[in-house]
Amino acid sequence: MAVAAGNEFHFHHHYPQVMDDVLAVGGINPDTANLAARDPHLAQVASNFTVHASYADYGPHLDVVAPTQVPTTDWGGGYRLTWDGTSAATPHLAGTAALVLARARALGIRLSAGEVMQIIRMSADDLADPAQGYHQGWDLLSGWGRVNAFAAVSRVAPGRIPPVADIVSPSWYRPERGRFPVRAIVTGRSATAWRLELGRGDDPRSWRTLARGTGTGPKARRLARLDARRLAAGDWTLRLHATDAHANQGEDRDVFHVIHDRALKRGYPKSLGTSGEASPALADVNGDGVKDIVLATAGGQVHVWSGRTGRELPGWPRSMLPAPGSKAAARRIGTVRAGFVGSPAVGDVAGGPRPEVIAAGLDGRVYAWSSRGRRLHGFPFHIRLRRPAEKGRLDAAIYATPALAHLGRHGKLDIVFGAADQRIYALKGNGRLLPGWPVLARDTASGGDPEKILSSPAIGDGTTPNQSGRVYAFSAKGKRLPGWPVAVPGIAVNSIPLAGQGVPDSPDLADVNADGRDEVAVASFTGEPELFAGDGTRLSGAGGQSRFQYTGTGPGSPATAPSVLALGANAAFGRTSPGGPLRLFGGVVDSRIALAQSSPATKVAFEHLLGGWDAASGSWLPSFPIPMEGWQIPSAPAIADVDGDGHAEVVAGSSGDVLHAFREDGSEPRGWPKDTGGWLPRRLPLRMGHARARTCARGMAVVPPRCPQHRQMGSVRDPDG
Repeated sequence: MAVAAGNEFHFHHHYPQVMDDVLAVGGINPDTANLAARDPHLAQVASNFTVHASYADYGPHLDVVAPTQVPTTDWGGGYRLTWDGTSAATPHLAGTAALVLARARALGIRLSAGEVMQIIRMSADDLADPAQGYHQGWDLLSGWGRVNAFAAVSRVAPGRIPPVADIVSPSWYRPERGRFPVRAIVTGRSATAWRLELGRGDDPRSWRTLARGTGTGPKARRLARLDARRLAAGDWTLRLHATDAHANQGEDRDVFHVIHDRALKRGYPKSLGTSGEASPALADVNGDGVKDIVLATAGGQVHVWSGRTGRELPGWPRSMLPAPGSKAAARRIGTVRAGFVGSPAVGDVAGGPRPEVIAAGLDGRVYAWSSRGRRLHGFPFHIRLRRPAEKGRLDAAIYATPALAHLGRHGKLDIVFGAADQRIYALKGNGRLLPGWPVLARDTASGGDPEKILSSPAIGDGTTPNQSGRVYAFSAKGKRLPGWPVAVPGIAVNSIPLAGQGVPDSPDLADVNADGRDEVAVASFTGEPELFAGDGTRLSGAGGQSRFQYTGTGPGSPATAPSVLALGANAAFGRTSPGGPLRLFGGVVDSRIALAQSSPATKVAFEHLLGGWDAASGSWLPSFPIPMEGWQIPSAPAIADVDGDGHAEVVAGSSGDVLHAFREDGSEPRGWPKDTGGWLPRRLPLRMGHARARTCARGMAVVPPRCPQHRQMGSVRDPDG
């Protein structure tokens, strides 16, 4: 399988890039790429096709690179002079693999997937120009080099096919704390010797040989055993080199992450066996007075781990229904489920002594279980749409996190969620719809288009709530409130598919002006943080600009950005000291990203930033914004006192693997930050060191109609949160 590395100017990793039998493809540009980015007719001829595409993702998991900004035909007719992005590079690799297999079939040679991978890697043109950031051999920007179709096909011949080297475990970026084995497969068409090496960092220049041997056969074998306690904290790289009797060579690499942190709880980190896009929720599920950890996974399971012991509570995990039509696949790979990407909600929806666990899935169903994992009567509930519609613009799925609130008068919490059929639903704890729901979140008066709802509702107690997506507000009875929807301004609100269209963050509600009613903070993609009153009025700053400052920095800020843009990161209202002024914190990006985006052949530096504002005035806090290591698009900060000094820190992570806890003066407590070794994509479930089930008074639901699936966190928050 060939997959695009991504176009985020970053080293972070996506799946399935790091899975076995997958080749991750980065991008290279012609030397005329900057001209062509401005006008494709200006640069039809290039003299050098080895320039690293500045936007193309890179890192230790990269296999090869291929050309981008190339002419292509369009689906349905027509053509483009410059198709760019690593999606444009991927077909070059896929086509080369097809040619390799076709040549093998013509010669009567049966190639394994591993052999095809090694042929492509070992035949790639090594890009070694240090002026462009490359070096001889594998490197972070180009992997094993530029795909060479002729060289790859030429390797398909008796005596020329390279041996297979495949490190099976540890898995990519796996965090390690103790002893662990290194398992691998080494096979060849002739006698094959292997050498396993270890180097510190993502791109080591020196290596230590761990073991040597001969081929393992088709099954994985333990080649060495390592003890993470004897290694320095951080990333380490394994390199497995194989050579057969004809001097053909094969190679594989793997990176694991060593953790040395005495504060890390026993039994953690936990291996899920799948991905975990959803945020965990913290709630006392079993009634022992300690918050438990509730997590829904992409594998379609909901786990509840004891806050005391870290062990799974009795009756858990629970699973969603199998995917329709998956029985044949299940016989080979196990039960197939659509999975969860929205976070679970925990609260009393049934009126019992203990809370229930609610989760909404990609199968279009809402599931509800008791604290002991028993399914509630009336669940799962299925949304109206049963299959994709409107040419794929609507989907029979739920990406969002349910919000729990008292909408009815029955004394129990109700379940509110937005679905990909562009409707907002409100359910009772028995799985029945409340009167007036669902409602359609589409601005038909202005010719609104069908669009998926992938964000979570925010519910507040005020009289509260084209750019591609709008923000809607409905009453507890499902009636659209006067003054809504509102259009949120932005520069290029349809910049990227799904994740960068319209309003890609969940609204934040707080009484900013102390009038007893909530205001709504929200931002469009490539816009600025905006503030709206409950009647939909935009509360602007000086000169009609955004309420929250976006140019310059606070006087003590280490940032160099001339101004900032909101690019989909969520925000949070809160106070950093008891009774202190209300603050707003959220991720933003240096506006120089616009220049970087239009200069694919030139590396333009820009910063990822955590913004912090005084909520009342909208001014930067003195030490903000603060640079971060990576993208905060899918995440949101939490505000909690992590060191027990009576003042809250702002806890925030990013795609740069590091979890920070910033004080309002920009410093961090002892023991912080934490290097987790992986992307931190979700909202952090902290509230003064603990989380709670989210409840609120009767009010309204505020929902942006277009949000990427990564932003599925509950956005109902206390001003003191």
